[in-house]
Amino acid sequence: ADPYELENLAGIDAFRDVADDLRERLLARMVAAGETAPVIEAAPVRPGGQRATSIVDVRRR
Repeated sequence: ADPYELENLAGIDAFRDVADDLRERLLARMVAAGETAPVIEAAPVRPGGQRATSIVDVRRR
């Protein structure tokens, strides 16, 4: 969990589908609002690996 969005997940392969969906939704909304659709380049791929979890996060589950 990252409620304060401190962990940048862009470029991690496990989140690629989510990033692609959000990109398409943003582009559709911009075009619907009359704006020109920009080119949004995908973030460079980086390894995901296991994420460290604090004991506080474990206790919440």
